[in-house]
Amino acid sequence: MIVQAQLGGGSGSVIGEFAWLLAGNNTAGVTKKLGTTSNDDVAITTNNTTTGTWFKSGEWGIGITASPLGTLHVKGASGQSPLYVENNAGTHIWENREDSSIRRGGNLFSRAYSTTVTTWGYLAGNNNSGGSNTFIGGNAGLVNAATTNNTFVGYNSGAANIASSNAFYGKDSGLLNTTGTQATYIGTASGAGITTGTKNTILGYHAGEQSGTAGTGGENVVLGNNTARYLLGFNNFLAGSELGGLAGSFTSGSGNIIISDHGLLSAGTTVNTCIIFGNTASASGRTSSIGIGHSVALTADNQYVMGSTSYYITEHVNFYSSTASHATYFRTSTPEGNQIGNPGDKAQVNDGTDGEEFIKTAGTGDTGWGQVVAATAVTTEVLVPDTSFTFKYNGTSYKFLARAV
Repeated sequence: MIVQAQLGGGSGSVIGEFAWLLAGNNTAGVTKKLGTTSNDDVAITTNNTTTGTWFKSGEWGIGITASPLGTLHVKGASGQSPLYVENNAGTHIWENREDSSIRRGGNLFSRAYSTTVTTWGYLAGNNNSGGSNTFIGGNAGLVNAATTNNTFVGYNSGAANIASSNAFYGKDSGLLNTTGTQATYIGTASGAGITTGTKNTILGYHAGEQSGTAGTGGENVVLGNNTARYLLGFNNFLAGSELGGLAGSFTSGSGNIIISDHGLLSAGTTVNTCIIFGNTASASGRTSSIGIGHSVALTADNQYVMGSTSYYITEHVNFYSSTASHATYFRTSTPEGNQIGNPGDKAQVNDGTDGEEFIKTAGTGDTGWGQVVAATAVTTEVLVPDTSFTFKYNGTSYKFLARAV
């Protein structure tokens, strides 16, 4: 190896065998080395100041002179990012900033380290200043500021949120939520369109989504894919795939308990304080009714419907089978001219002061009713068939018989 050194400010040079040429070296065919053969660090010096160190233990330090904490330890100067990476076109790729945040493409990727805040993803928690928040995914918690106790996981989850104590999991979950609090949404686009509704629990793909329509419904429990996508009501328990899932269906309604697969699909359906169990149930416009059975349909308010072919009790007036040959009607006025029936049907009439019984003797219209029990001013007599039922309690069976007297 040749040594080249400038001496005394003159133009001459001294050549030695083992020097490293400042103008470059030809190392073809021979292994050369740069560094020390003694147990010493190598200081990288510019302008007579050490700006980097190649430590004798093998670590590389940039901006440090002692005590490296990793194989590569980089310490940025005041006001500078410790690490800045760009591609050949000069486009920003990655940057670790002085405030401990990470940026990609010039945009926030992970905020400064905090013991109570975790952010990871493009613009996740971009505006966050509150504590006890976790935002993971691009735009997760995008505009959240000083609010606390939120957990958003998924692209766009809670992107518009400015409230506390929410948990959104899944792409676009809680997307438009602003001031709604104490909500839990799990599933892609779950609760995506709810803006101010509070205390909702929603689980399922597009469940409670409202398809972009700003929603205010609160204190609902919604379970199932595409369930209650357009609901704006309150205090509902709704479970079942596609329940109220079509455009314009089940747009409002409160105080319901509904378990139904593909139910309430009619446009403009509004249901209040109803209990419904059964697939493809329908109850448009109904209030305070109960329906149980496959394809059960509620046709009036204050109604109880049971079975796929439907047995009805409506407003304490009618009890009948829609398919049986005989029926019994409970009325507050005479059936003659008012109640359609078949021969053999009965009508019990109580106008509040006395009682009468009628039987349909002919025809299928609302005439042909004959009175079989006359009204009295003292008693009200209602004839009903003998009825028995059995139940078991603590291992013992009991049988009861109810008989008209």
